[in-house]
Amino acid sequence: MARDLHNIYNKLLSRYGDLHWWPASSPYEVIVGAVLTQNTAWSNVEKAIDNFGDSLSPEFIASLDMDALAELIRPSGFFNQKAASLKEITRWFEKYGYSVEKVKHHSLEKIRKELLTVKGVGKETADSILLYAFDYPTFVVDAYTKGCSSGCLLTLSWITIQSNHTLKAAWNRMVSSITTFTL
Repeated sequence: MARDLHNIYNKLLSRYGDLHWWPASSPYEVIVGAVLTQNTAWSNVEKAIDNFGDSLSPEFIASLDMDALAELIRPSGFFNQKAASLKEITRWFEKYGYSVEKVKHHSLEKIRKELLTVKGVGKETADSILLYAFDYPTFVVDAYTKGCSSGCLLTLSWITIQSNHTLKAAWNRMVSSITTFTL
């Protein structure tokens, strides 16, 4: 199975190259985007991120009061809850001195477990942060993944998708066999 998935990955990478899929100028912007994209269209996230101008940083978000932060991210919807989540995840990141390298000194499992304890961070958001902000070799299971996997990639006889956990496990086995994982 891992070999088949590895071949699919290599064919996609060969055909399309590194797509730099997540549109962000910094790992912290990925973190912010992952929180803001919950239950909204990406165009609304872009509007919210644009409201920060050149000020988007963990230090800036940490310095804002909740009302000011909520107003900046208003276009993303659920702005009060998302403001609280951004404050929480920024506090989590502060434990690592806002350093991507310090985060990456720890195992994927440890960091994922920590992220899942942050208010407003679920599995999909945690996995997006792990992959796109910190370059951990993991796979994000979302509605698109489920549709693609059940519709074309994983309809092979060797797997039955029973849950997100099963799908994530299958993709993670493939990813763990690849030394450099970039999409």
